[in-house]
Amino acid sequence: NWSVPGVQNGSGTLTGPNYQGSLSGIDLGEYTLTVDDGQGFSREIEFAVFLVSMDEGGLLKDEQGKIVRIATRFEEPWSGIDIEDSAAIINFNVTPDEENEGDFGYVIDVVDDPNHTDVGFVDPSTWGNQDHAVTYYAPEEKKNDLRPFTGHVGVANASFFIGAFHGEERNEFDLISREHQRTGVWVDSNFVFIADVQEDKETAIDFILQKYDWVDLTPIDGRDNISYEPDGSGYGMAFYYTKRIELYDAAFNAENYCASTIIHELNHIEEGTWYSGGGPEEKAYATEYENAYRTGVTKDWIDINWEEQMGNTNYPDEGYQGYEDDD
Repeated sequence: NWSVPGVQNGSGTLTGPNYQGSLSGIDLGEYTLTVDDGQGFSREIEFAVFLVSMDEGGLLKDEQGKIVRIATRFEEPWSGIDIEDSAAIINFNVTPDEENEGDFGYVIDVVDDPNHTDVGFVDPSTWGNQDHAVTYYAPEEKKNDLRPFTGHVGVANASFFIGAFHGEERNEFDLISREHQRTGVWVDSNFVFIADVQEDKETAIDFILQKYDWVDLTPIDGRDNISYEPDGSGYGMAFYYTKRIELYDAAFNAENYCASTIIHELNHIEEGTWYSGGGPEEKAYATEYENAYRTGVTKDWIDINWEEQMGNTNYPDEGYQGYEDDD
């Protein structure tokens, strides 16, 4: 037997050990649920009914309605990415809020839900830093993750509970009621965030040369002779006589493509096989196959590029060693 004094149209079933159940037709506010098993055992359970308003389930957007995009957290922070670029502020409204505590003296707070946040995490402690908001941090990207994400990461599920607590301690024993919330957050790899969101292709090249630090720029006498050119087509081009490389938009769709394109064009200059817009490709593509295990590109990707350029399937792939991600 159970009852909620003062509540009309209350209905539902309560089951132990946590007395989980459902009630309907209850207004916002605070209530005491009295449970009586008819055999001398009774208990009073306090609970609060509050309304949470937020964009749940869809992609997180800013005040202008634009999708919020954040970057993975890089394990070796550098000037290209700040921690703020890896954080998404999730705003919501609670009625009644903690400023209208009522008789129970409850406070509203946020509880992480690690079981349902698939990548990254919600930091409950950030609740106190802003008005009705909590911060989601993107997953970490490691330097040895050669395929952190091909292109965009996509949607990460940020899940958390908004709870009503007794007092300021906010521990699980003081939890009166809680409401589950979730939203999708768009996450990009560091490289894509720099190249696409920040629109800084030159810094994206710096990122590649830092992460793939085995790439030897000796054939072009260093970093100054590799650049992004917005008007080019395809992935890139080598200029043998001036010892320089141009990278084009297609090379910035994923960091793996960019790294593989760089070593392809470096080979042209090293071998002297690129003159005035034409030249042998076998050695340059062979270099891509041989280094796929450390650039992270798939064999299919190299195969397709070869077929489109050469018009056959005679791939120079004898040096291909395969690839297995360390993730």
